[in-house]
Amino acid sequence: MVSLRSSFSLVLAAALLLAGGPVGAQGVKERLFAPAIATRQAANEHDAATLAPSAYAKGARYFRSAEKRFSEARSIDSVQNDLEKAIKAFQQAEMVAELAEKQLATLIKARADSVRVEAEQYSAREWKRAESLFRSAISNNERGRSRDADRAASSATSLYREAELSAIKTMYLAETELLIVQAEQAGAKKYAPETLANAKMLLQSAEVELTNNRYDIDKPRGLAREARYEARHAIHLTEYLAEAKRLRRSPESLILEWETPLQEIAAAADINAEFHEGYTAPMQ
Repeated sequence: MVSLRSSFSLVLAAALLLAGGPVGAQGVKERLFAPAIATRQAANEHDAATLAPSAYAKGARYFRSAEKRFSEARSIDSVQNDLEKAIKAFQQAEMVAELAEKQLATLIKARADSVRVEAEQYSAREWKRAESLFRSAISNNERGRSRDADRAASSATSLYREAELSAIKTMYLAETELLIVQAEQAGAKKYAPETLANAKMLLQSAEVELTNNRYDIDKPRGLAREARYEARHAIHLTEYLAEAKRLRRSPESLILEWETPLQEIAAAADINAEFHEGYTAPMQ
């Protein structure tokens, strides 16, 4: 290392003398810092800042110190010394992170899945508890305490999965649940009980599907969409029938009103719609 440091000292001095300014100094800095930057990048590729935070933070501190010393025109030995320590710390961080990727793979996957569905936003309480245990697992793993790391990882994984499921349910079911409540408050139990019951049944089916297989969300998403429609349908029917009751409209007037759209469609097709036998004939 002594010869390497001396070599850099000569390079820096020569470059500054020949270039005579900050441009030359910048070129020297790029060459001088390149090995540490490359090592840091290698650590970043394994998300070492997350999976080996202590070692990575140590490397970052030494790297910043080297930058500060260089900008203040300190001795090249002091700059190179910080860079060597930074490289060593980043290499350690990369190694720890690679091991964590294997040893804590289940935990890391659970956390990534939770992030994907924005669990931090939709399931904040479970997320915070999981994050605390995640940091504990990572810290213990970095210190070589594998048994403690495994315990924390197991608990964190369960919490991440809970947060993920809760977030998915919120994303797909919360709006429908709110619509059903609105329908009930509007009086759907009285005016549209069958439609309301259908909305509830579809919502329950969607929740069961999400719980049983959260990674195949096409079916539960479709069920949730149908439930949302039926809830809105129930609200519409309730408002329509409540208004009809308020205006004391007869059943006959309502049926005649409902025949009108079919009559208009039939007329557009140059067909005479007749309802003396109900809707079936004109519909066909």
